[in-house]
Amino acid sequence: MTFLFLFACTSKFDLLENKEPDWLGPNIYDYLKNRGDCNYYVKLIEDCGYKESMQRTGSMTLFFSKDDAFERFFKNNNLGITSYEIMPQSLKYMLIRIGILNDAQLVERMSYDDKGRLILRRATAFSWMDSIPLVPFEKLPVNKWFEPFRGQSIPLAQDNSNWTLVQFFQKNLESKNMSDEDFEAITGQDRSYGDAYIFSSKIIQKDIVCKNGYLDELEDLFFPPDNMAGFIRSNPNISVFNHLMDRFAVPVHTTLIPGTEIYTLRYFNKSSVAGANYTTDPEGKTVDGALLYDPGWNSYQALPNVSTAPPAWQTDMGVMFVPTNEAIDAYFQANGEGSDLYEAFGGNWDNVPNSIVADFIANHQKYSFFASIPSFFPTMKDESGYDMSMKKENIVGTYVARNGLVYIVNKVFPPLDYRSIMGPVKIDEKSKIFQSAISTDYCQYVYYLRSIYNWFNFFVLQDQNMKGYLDPVALNYPVAQRARLDFFITPNGAVAARRMSLETGDSIGVITDRATIVNRLNDILDQQTIIGQYNPGQEYYITKSGAPIHITGITPGSKVEGVGNKEQGNQATILNTIEKTNGLTFYLDRIIEQSTTSTYAVLSSKPEFSEFFKLCDYAGFFIRRPTQSTTALNYKISFFDLYHYTIYVPTNDAMVKAHSQGLYPSVDDLDAAYSAGDQEVFDAMMYKLERFLRYHFQDNSVIVKGEQITDKQYLSATLNTETNKFYPLFVTNANGHISIRSQHGETVNVVTTNPNLYNLMSRDIVVDTTNPEALLLTTKIETSSWVVIHQIDDVLRIE
Repeated sequence: MTFLFLFACTSKFDLLENKEPDWLGPNIYDYLKNRGDCNYYVKLIEDCGYKESMQRTGSMTLFFSKDDAFERFFKNNNLGITSYEIMPQSLKYMLIRIGILNDAQLVERMSYDDKGRLILRRATAFSWMDSIPLVPFEKLPVNKWFEPFRGQSIPLAQDNSNWTLVQFFQKNLESKNMSDEDFEAITGQDRSYGDAYIFSSKIIQKDIVCKNGYLDELEDLFFPPDNMAGFIRSNPNISVFNHLMDRFAVPVHTTLIPGTEIYTLRYFNKSSVAGANYTTDPEGKTVDGALLYDPGWNSYQALPNVSTAPPAWQTDMGVMFVPTNEAIDAYFQANGEGSDLYEAFGGNWDNVPNSIVADFIANHQKYSFFASIPSFFPTMKDESGYDMSMKKENIVGTYVARNGLVYIVNKVFPPLDYRSIMGPVKIDEKSKIFQSAISTDYCQYVYYLRSIYNWFNFFVLQDQNMKGYLDPVALNYPVAQRARLDFFITPNGAVAARRMSLETGDSIGVITDRATIVNRLNDILDQQTIIGQYNPGQEYYITKSGAPIHITGITPGSKVEGVGNKEQGNQATILNTIEKTNGLTFYLDRIIEQSTTSTYAVLSSKPEFSEFFKLCDYAGFFIRRPTQSTTALNYKISFFDLYHYTIYVPTNDAMVKAHSQGLYPSVDDLDAAYSAGDQEVFDAMMYKLERFLRYHFQDNSVIVKGEQITDKQYLSATLNTETNKFYPLFVTNANGHISIRSQHGETVNVVTTNPNLYNLMSRDIVVDTTNPEALLLTTKIETSSWVVIHQIDDVLRIE
């Protein structure tokens, strides 16, 4: 067996004599004193009373700079400090305290916290209480909360948490896939592998060993940066953004010493980190606008990304994309992207409500630095989950603050809500009803209208025009209870509706129940939203709900109508047209009214449809009770659901001819079989009749002068039992004419000689009542089927 003994090259009595190892350097103070090129820093230690502690006691890490770094600072700074002799004592104290960590750590070990997590930031020995500046009124944020201090100077701390360091070390950059190119774009520094930086100051000599700690030499004087809010406030190139941000600043009284008046600068914010949010003003009221997080918060923590707790504050920091004054001015003008905002508030940001400004600023905030580095720009999304379309070329400046990174950018990132078709509504103080209707508190339409993958035509109304909605649910009430609804905003901000009698025009009650209001507002929104482009020459369009509407144009003065408007002779007029990134928003002067007439009522009222109607009625196509808990107003087609459809009705002569050809059994044939008691024959005849009739019922509404199509396949309501698929119909709609080709290749045509026999529109409405005789108990529309009916010149043959 072999034993290996290792002997140190020192006396075996060193430990007994308590002799220090040769490799251990002098204490921190003596090391710096003996170097000869750190005279300013030594003087700093002495002037701040740290000489003794750095000679004899403690275990610390110290970041320092040598004399030439001080000289460069004296030649170029915006504080007017040209020599050490005129440097304020408060600045000296800050310079030394910000460079002290209260434990001795190698740079490599500083990449981790005491739990072994890779970290980006760490606390220093500099407490917020070490520097509470006396701020004159002229330097305070401009809003009503600071107005009481006019003519005064107040002690105002930027934040009441300790100042932090941002450390860019190899391990934490690698772990987050941050490249040297990212680092250069952020700091302006050309970094090589293994280089370590504190903020943008390079460590040029690491891990100098002393008796009482480690020293790390910085290339430049370590002058601690401000937090994000402080930097934004001090930069004149982004003063417009700061002016907007000032609205949400508030002085919070902080008691350090009884009887002293000290304040902390806070920003109203809706952070979900416990204790960080601040949404109640000094008067105890909930604020009408709040940022994502407080940009002045030194110990900033990201939004929780786990279910239990937010990530440690040391692991990340915030980011703000701050547009230059020029970028905001270009956005906020009559011909800019924010033209509707500009026009709505007289071209003055001061007129824009806090709720809108808060949304605007918050959309320029990102929770995570590591999710916002330049290499991630192509796929980066805002905190609502939508593409930001940020490019590296948009960066015109950067600032690594104590609590985050500020990108100064040459573009504005308005929230998608304001770029989308709902933007005009959200900024229009005269459209409170529509604002509520699309909100998450009511119909949650915002999630739908935010889609950037569709093009919409969205018809909206200001509050004064939200009147005269014919309530479908009330149509089978007793006559005295049938009503139109005039919507209004209550004193507490809710939406309600006044019921106006169809018989007298007088008010007969008010609906305040939220579920009922939501139901009717949904009905309006669905009927006033079209997916798809406007096509010149096309007059009829299908809305989100399937309702057909007629449009004469999209410019102010053009007319829009549903069947109800046409019947009442009260077309809606377009007052204004606004183009947004995902469509057009139109302001109308009245609600678009749709048909409230059932398919049963339309078919039964036309003598020209009598042969087809009586067979449909005999076949049981019209039902009153779709489910045990719902009832149709009048009747509904049994196999129609929440969609839109077309019914092709052959002429009576064509029906008679088809019967003579044996294409379907007549009512007399069926009655005879039933009377004879031959159930098998009767069932077979009914089966043949239903298949024949259902081939005239089609999914999707096709309207004369509607969407132009050529031989487009739609599905009929007749099932192919061999394939378990519905038989197709092939439709061409062009130049005011519709033709339908059957599966056998035969073509029939819509008859357009009589305008009362084509483009007939109906709506089968189902409501929530279990008792058809007690319709006053009905509160909401459950489903609707929208139907377009055309007469055709021959039958569609299925067999």
